[in-house]
Amino acid sequence: MTPNVMRLLKACFVEQIPDEVCDEFHLKKDTEHMILITKDGGMPISKIKPLSDSQVLSVLSQILLSLYIGKRELQFSHNDLNPGNLLISETKKKSISYKKDGKSIKIKSHGRFLTLIDLQKSTFDEKEDKGLDCWKLNSRVRDQFLPLVKEDTKKILAKVAEEIEKTTILDWKLPGMLPIQ
Repeated sequence: MTPNVMRLLKACFVEQIPDEVCDEFHLKKDTEHMILITKDGGMPISKIKPLSDSQVLSVLSQILLSLYIGKRELQFSHNDLNPGNLLISETKKKSISYKKDGKSIKIKSHGRFLTLIDLQKSTFDEKEDKGLDCWKLNSRVRDQFLPLVKEDTKKILAKVAEEIEKTTILDWKLPGMLPIQ
């Protein structure tokens, strides 16, 4: 699908969890629990140091492409985009590769990699189409990204937010101003 969805490394069932763990996390005692071991996705976007303008545009591009590809290929909608579900980590990779509509696309990483987490409210059903999470993404662009960047980039992000606000998955096109190679 996209490299930006949290990677599951292992899943297992545990018959008994120590009482103090059950108490701390409000788990039922004497029941089986499923444990999911995932790759470390980084820190929530709301808790990281300010990003450079190029990093903000890269992260935004990663979000947009991930949502677009998921929607186009799997009828996937995240349905819970919020700062706690967008993790950012450092990467040494210069670019991140995607396949959009059968074409290879690379985005400059500028040293940051986005991971989408918490798929609990996600759907994979065309009948339940809620678009491209556009209304939530639009508010996230305005609330989370605009305060992080300089004035020049604020103009770009404001334009991206406007485009997201008036779009649906059917007519959505990746904004040409984002850093795509």
